[in-house]
Amino acid sequence: DSSLDGVVALDESLHVVLANPSAETMFGYPRGALLGRSVEELVPPEHREGHPDRVRSVRERSPGSRRATVMGLRADGARVPLETSFAHARVGGQSLFTVACRDISAQLRTQRALEAGEARFRQMAEAIREVFWLADTSTGKLLYTSPAYEAVWRRSGAAMEEDPLDGLQAV
Repeated sequence: DSSLDGVVALDESLHVVLANPSAETMFGYPRGALLGRSVEELVPPEHREGHPDRVRSVRERSPGSRRATVMGLRADGARVPLETSFAHARVGGQSLFTVACRDISAQLRTQRALEAGEARFRQMAEAIREVFWLADTSTGKLLYTSPAYEAVWRRSGAAMEEDPLDGLQAV
């Protein structure tokens, strides 16, 4: 109950027999409303087709677990990207599946923002006629050389990568 990750346990027929408060919040259900629901209700319709095969794969690995990034379905119909860990175990002669889920929406938004920022940087760097380079000051390793380096100083970017002092020789 105290886990920040959503934890759901499923019986042999893949119905929820246990759900912690984080899972209820993650999937948008009130306390206790996940119990008895089919796991299919937590999976978007477009992802349900391969779901039995994935469950069978987890069952065949018993004991053990499998990690995956999947799309979950909230009670309001919204999709939520999840990092999950599935496991199958036999408890008291009963087959149980556990699924630990972590909402990775914020991580994916951050990743997209970083990728967009990098794309803008590259567009700018390739469009300007200024010569510049970026290096890691702690290691001296060259991280980036602008395309203008070759055009303005008529020296190859590869030479700069091999010898960061090449830029100083060019000056």
